[in-house]
Amino acid sequence: LCKNQSVEFNFGQMEEPWFPLKEGFELIQKLPVEERVRATKAPGSKKDSETAGESAQPEMLLMVGLPGAGKTYWAENHMKGNPEKKYNILGTNFIMDKMKVMGLPRKRNYAGRWDVLIQTATKCLNR
Repeated sequence: LCKNQSVEFNFGQMEEPWFPLKEGFELIQKLPVEERVRATKAPGSKKDSETAGESAQPEMLLMVGLPGAGKTYWAENHMKGNPEKKYNILGTNFIMDKMKVMGLPRKRNYAGRWDVLIQTATKCLNR
């Protein structure tokens, strides 16, 4: 997210790169079309996803259960078993993994205040 900023990208459309490229790297514009791999294309409309078949249908799984019952464990295994669906897991554990200070997990930096951090991460998902 950017606010009050200008962003410019050079995918190779400019004659010279802004910085020397690292060995083994190439600007995407210079890559031959036949070597490019297209990411998953979202359906243009709900009607398009209905005619494309079940694999193109949007899908959301909502896990409900007691703490420690295995919801995250099941969701992670289901995600690994279905890589073509490109699931994203949203949960407190995910948020906590992203909250780091100087590359270290916050748990080490929040001694005595861990419950406050968990509550804060949970609020991110409850709004």
